[in-house]
Amino acid sequence: MLFPRSRLLATVISALVVAAPAGAALAQDVVLGASVELTGPVSNTGRYYRDAYQFAIDKINADGGVKIAGKSHQLALKLYDNQSDVNLSVRQYTQLVSQDKVNLLLGSFGSNFVLADSAVSEKYKIPMMEGGAASDQIFARHFKYIFGSFAPASDYFGSTISMLKALKTPPKTVALLYADDAFDVSVAEGTRPLLKKAGFDTVIDERYSNNASDFNSLLSEIKSKNVDVVLVAGHETEVLNFVRQSKSLAVAP
Repeated sequence: MLFPRSRLLATVISALVVAAPAGAALAQDVVLGASVELTGPVSNTGRYYRDAYQFAIDKINADGGVKIAGKSHQLALKLYDNQSDVNLSVRQYTQLVSQDKVNLLLGSFGSNFVLADSAVSEKYKIPMMEGGAASDQIFARHFKYIFGSFAPASDYFGSTISMLKALKTPPKTVALLYADDAFDVSVAEGTRPLLKKAGFDTVIDERYSNNASDFNSLLSEIKSKNVDVVLVAGHETEVLNFVRQSKSLAVAP
């Protein structure tokens, strides 16, 4: 049976709130807490999460809210701007639990953030539902209070590699580029053995600085080695810069 996504999400929230300890007192409203990147280098994407959380809450409330122990409750959102700072994010999640007394935590954007923030949910035994991080490191710790909706980062390029292998004339050489953060490092670590198993020759395997804006040297190397395929594991701003500079330098594998 298929359920509307808002109803499915409401069911998940109900289950997680029930799983929370008695210390997170349940009033008329179920209060969800989050710290996201509204300002700073990651704010372009962080604001999507604020908008998505608010949209989902409004939709669920319009549909009658969530039912817990047979009683209907509306959802409310307590949200902070972590200014794209991991340390501030951890402090804000601690405040959400210890001072604001929220019932459930929603994750930030980015594996570096969720990797650190989830330690707060584990310490205070408050469930955190995240849809913005996929680093294998997050779940390798076997924490009990962090729940994710993404496939593991290590398998992100799995279907892409299968597609390339199935081409009538498969490519031979590959460049693997990835940002210096928990998510993209996990992507690269999972991609290397997949490329090797598929028989591709990885001629460039390069880590670049998180939030990098200049890819000219990497693109020059890609062009000089006549690479067939480029796989880039990065975030929105980085990838946009890479694509724009690729066009500017006429690099088109």
